[in-house]
Amino acid sequence: MKNDTEKSIPAENEYDESEEKVLLNGLRFQRKININMVRIFFILWISVLLVALVPQLRPAYSVIEKRELHKFPSFSFSAMFSGSYFSDIGLWYSDTFPLRDDFTNINGKIKSIFGIGSVEIHGEVASPDAEPEIQNAESASTGTDEAPAPTPAEEPQAEMPASDAVIEQIGAMAIIDNTGYEYYNFVKEATDIYASAISRAADMLSGRTRVFNTVVPTSIAITLDDSVAARINSSNQKTAIDYIHSNLSGNVFSVDSYSALREHRNEYIYFRTDHHWTALGAYYSYAELMKAAGRPIADLSLFKGYTFEGFLGTFYATSKMSPKLGNTPDTIYAYEPPGLEFIHTYEQGFEKDYHIVSDANKLEASDKYLAFICGDHPLGVINNEQITDNSACIIIKESFGNPMVAYLTQSYKTVYVIDYRKIKSVYGGNLINFIDEHPVNDVFFVNNISATRNKQLTNLISEFVG
Repeated sequence: MKNDTEKSIPAENEYDESEEKVLLNGLRFQRKININMVRIFFILWISVLLVALVPQLRPAYSVIEKRELHKFPSFSFSAMFSGSYFSDIGLWYSDTFPLRDDFTNINGKIKSIFGIGSVEIHGEVASPDAEPEIQNAESASTGTDEAPAPTPAEEPQAEMPASDAVIEQIGAMAIIDNTGYEYYNFVKEATDIYASAISRAADMLSGRTRVFNTVVPTSIAITLDDSVAARINSSNQKTAIDYIHSNLSGNVFSVDSYSALREHRNEYIYFRTDHHWTALGAYYSYAELMKAAGRPIADLSLFKGYTFEGFLGTFYATSKMSPKLGNTPDTIYAYEPPGLEFIHTYEQGFEKDYHIVSDANKLEASDKYLAFICGDHPLGVINNEQITDNSACIIIKESFGNPMVAYLTQSYKTVYVIDYRKIKSVYGGNLINFIDEHPVNDVFFVNNISATRNKQLTNLISEFVG
């Protein structure tokens, strides 16, 4: 006789009908949930796509990246049949998606939270030319006066990354710790155009106007720890600068900014989030120029100092708003020369006075470098009536020269500021024509080394020289 326990055990080919119903009901319920989730997802997805098509919500300019975004392409049958029309629509749609900067920022913060990447590399670096051969490089320094010790308004010391930082040798810009660095690749053809243009200017002006040249190194050659820099696939900037000096005419005064900046490499002479140098870095280079020219060197303690916090520059934009940079923005220290407030500029179609030091607190975080002479103008002039010797100079520059302008006003009565990238828009002549109309004692070419590897820029310099 079987006991009750044995009776409760079903046969092998039997099953419990009630358990199957519970299981089936559970599966049906889960299926309904999945279907509803898919429906909700598609409704949200389609809604976002439709909302994104509203023209008023699509940005036309990226404040962070400082560029105009892709425009909706114009229709043509040739573009349609080639496929470029639809490709351009795709670029427009992705590039102008509503709140693109905010989404990019969120993406960067998420990566930071999960610790994705200790070193970030962005962009592409072209293969550099072979290291140049130096024949007879010399740097002029005809002056003997030492620069007055600057007294910046509590400017911080620079912090170099650890020597054991991990480096990926690809890309155009690396982020190490909280600092961005731009790679440099030597391009012989562009560099030769640059040296030839400077030499031609000095030879044509020989006996009439002195010509000085200084090539400003970028931060990767100055403030990056040497042991780290040695492992980066970036051309040697000191070698490239010496090559430029060795190929300049004997009529050019070559001024060594590299050594002066290396001497102060532990100071805050380059921004962390931007490719430019600081006003303090510009001051040390200015002092070297004035030594070579035999002109008085401005005492920085006599300037009116301004502090603008929260600067997030080109490296921050290029890195798609990396939190490593965004969490430690730069501070801009700017200096207004005593007794001078404005620079008179000539733009295309009008003239206007701008502050030598603009209030960067009113500007976007990405635009605060405009504190220096309010950015790049084709032509500007500052007259210092306190200087009575009728001295005059021209600084021919790109944006690296902007912080230096204020200092030159204390060494020359008249300072002409020429941006060779824009001068054509307001002046039809060349450098010699300009000096015929505006006699000067000295011409200073001040350009960062990246400009000397850019054939488009060096051609513009060459065209203006004539």
